Amino acid sequence: MKKVILLCTVLLLLLPIIVFMIYLSITFPSEADIVNKLLRNESDFSSIVNFFEECGFQKLSISYQNFTISAYSLDKDVTGKSIGEINLDEKTLKQFKRFFKKYGHRSITKKINNVSFLRGTNLRYGSGVLYLIEGDTPINDCEFHELKKLSINNWYYYVEK
Repeated sequence: MKKVILLCTVLLLLLPIIVFMIYLSITFPSEADIVNKLLRNESDFSSIVNFFEECGFQKLSISYQNFTISAYSLDKDVTGKSIGEINLDEKTLKQFKRFFKKYGHRSITKKINNVSFLRGTNLRYGSGVLYLIEGDTPINDCEFHELKKLSINNWYYYVEK
């Protein structure tokens, strides 16, 4: 009887861990899935890159959480203070909302010389594709765990820590 109780206890302790690991493997998209969406829909991704190239900010992040789009700039104003949250016009909001819903990305961020499209995250990593605006190497605030140049000019697949 003690062995049965011990076995049940061990299973009850392991079950949440197993379920959580399965959840992470399901929610973290594969490299092939991320890259194929870009390859099949490059014009949609390029229109988003064009917005970021023309926005006038060095660092800008637009994210989609709880059906809400938020835009935040890390650029400094003339006093040296971070600009913070910015307002997007209705047309731009619709464009981003459609993009986030259609492709499942969590955020899109311009960081000095690139625009990154974060698609999946787990406890250790984030992954997506990024477009190199200028230079030879993408600059990132986080360390790249993996960075692969794709067949499309200036596009990369990345995994960041």
